[in-house]
Amino acid sequence: SGSTVILEGKAFGDQVAFGQVFFVDGAGLPVEATVALEDNWTNEFVVTTVPAGAETGPLWIETPTGATDSIEFRVTQSASFSPSQINWTATTPLPEALQGLGAVYLPVETGAGAGQLVFVTGGADGALSPTTTVRYSEIDATGQFSAWTDGQSLPAARAFHGAALATPFNALVDTLQAGQLFVVGGIDDTGAPTSTVYHSPVELDRTNPVWSEVTPLPQPLHSMGVTVFRSWLYVAGGAGPGNAPSDAVYRARIQEDGSLGPWETQPALPIAVAYTSLAQSAGVLYVPGGETGAVAPGDATLTATRTSDIVYAPLDLRTGEVPIGSWAANSSSLIKNRSSHTAVVAGGWVLVSGGLYNGAANSSTEHSYAAIQVDGTLASFGGATGSQTIAAAGGVPFFHHAALQYVDASLEAHVVVLGGTAVSDPATPIADVY
Repeated sequence: SGSTVILEGKAFGDQVAFGQVFFVDGAGLPVEATVALEDNWTNEFVVTTVPAGAETGPLWIETPTGATDSIEFRVTQSASFSPSQINWTATTPLPEALQGLGAVYLPVETGAGAGQLVFVTGGADGALSPTTTVRYSEIDATGQFSAWTDGQSLPAARAFHGAALATPFNALVDTLQAGQLFVVGGIDDTGAPTSTVYHSPVELDRTNPVWSEVTPLPQPLHSMGVTVFRSWLYVAGGAGPGNAPSDAVYRARIQEDGSLGPWETQPALPIAVAYTSLAQSAGVLYVPGGETGAVAPGDATLTATRTSDIVYAPLDLRTGEVPIGSWAANSSSLIKNRSSHTAVVAGGWVLVSGGLYNGAANSSTEHSYAAIQVDGTLASFGGATGSQTIAAAGGVPFFHHAALQYVDASLEAHVVVLGGTAVSDPATPIADVY
């Protein structure tokens, strides 16, 4: 209970006094949720929190004009996250070793075809040659990955791109499809950054039948952060021609059919940065660490231009815009200067994994984590070492990997790290999945 939930739709009315949000308890009886602020109830979205006693089951909104259709809301138990209390285990490896790959999680929706999937898009081999390959793996009841299946290949080879997935859980997209998959920018088969954005629908049977080119980025970029929030696709940072880092922040509206509206420029990051992540939790964007100098993909040099700074910005929940002047430095920073890492939001925590940092070759501080506080800032980071590392599970120190969070059929949350390349040998990509 207490987790923030944002419900998006239409015709909710714009007055909190005349609406109610209902979850259900273990007996299937309605449990009303609290909407704390008047601004949290609008005609198109409602912000509430999971009430005490709520269990997995239908969730709906009632207004004087009637009740909405219900959606299935899954309540996970014991979701508090701490890498010092978990173990990494290997699951089905990728069919080929890849670095600079994209990965997204497709949740299951009641009555929607096959089960939960993880899609992997593009990536590069040890010679930094990108691939057009798209693959997916179904997550079984225990959280393990099935054999990888080939999906529809990309129109052109891409690596070090952004990968994102819009679903009915995070966007107003066609509910007769399971989701809308995006591959944003990246390097092409000449090694140059590109501005292209590819889109493929994911059907209810979990296939992605066709790719199309949608609205390109305003500039060519690779190694940027991407995320989806309330039907908007966001891009932050990245590297352009000459591998120069960018401070640009863009957003584009995801249409119901998966096409994109025009890219809109948002207030820039306080620093130009590449090889970083863009994490999102309850409408707050986070950009942790990264590389502030011009560094080529695959370069494992521990530069003096890596940063430990974390910048964040609360979005305007009504408009989805980054308000002017809202980017701020978090009071606590990463434990070490770090780039080419991942940041995943899980159970109210931010988990930072892998990357290039002092000590990476020995898997020291392979994972670090911080709690997301009520005001949206991040608490101080703690580190996970020793038996709580992927190295201890048989892996090697890694960077240029992908990572995501998913929930299995028993409502247990997992974090997965896919591929990457070895810190000790940048010409040796990794096929492992943990």
